[in-house]
Amino acid sequence: MNAVRFTKAAPDRVSLVGLGTLLLITTAAGIWLFAPLARTQRASAASRLDLSHDRIEIQNGMDQAHRLRQALAMQAVQLKAAQVGLLDPSRINERIANLSDLAADAGLSIQQIQPGTAVVVGPHDRVPIRILALGTYPTCVRFVHRLSEQLADVAVESFEVSRVDQGGHAKAQLRVDLVWYAAAAGAAANPERP
Repeated sequence: MNAVRFTKAAPDRVSLVGLGTLLLITTAAGIWLFAPLARTQRASAASRLDLSHDRIEIQNGMDQAHRLRQALAMQAVQLKAAQVGLLDPSRINERIANLSDLAADAGLSIQQIQPGTAVVVGPHDRVPIRILALGTYPTCVRFVHRLSEQLADVAVESFEVSRVDQGGHAKAQLRVDLVWYAAAAGAAANPERP
C-alpha cells in the first residue's frame, strides 16, 4: 500500500514543481519581453516631453521673428524718412574742411588729413579719408561721437587711439579711417552746402 500512495503523491509533487517551474519561466519571459516595452514607453514619454519643449521653442522663435520683422519694417520707414543727400565727389575739399572744423571743435589738433581715391560702388562713390590728430582720450571720443551725429554721409571704418609722448607730456594720438559716401560722379542728390 505504501507504494500506491507513493505513486499517487508523486504526480502532485511533479505538478507543483512543474507549475512552479512554469511560473518561474513565464515570469522571466515576461520580464524579458516586457522590459523593452517599458523602456520604449519611458522613451516615448521623454520624446513627447522633448517635443512639447521643442514646440514651445519654435513658437518663441516664431514670435521673435515676427517682432524682428516688425522692427525691420519700422527701421525701413525711419530710414526712408531720414535719407541722406550725397554730395558730388568734386566737393571733397568742403568735406575735408568740415572734418577739420569738427576735429578742432572737439579739441583735437590735426596732424594730417589724407583723402584716398574714390571707388564707385553702385549708386554712390566711396572716398576713403585718413585723419591723424593729437588730443586727449576724451577729445578723441568727442570727435568720433560728433562725427556720427553731424556728418551722416561719413562712416568710421576703423580708429585707433594710442599714447604718444610730446614734449614731456602724454597725448592721445587718433588715427581714424573714414569713408565719405558721395554721389556717383555727376549725380549729386543735394547740391546745397552741408
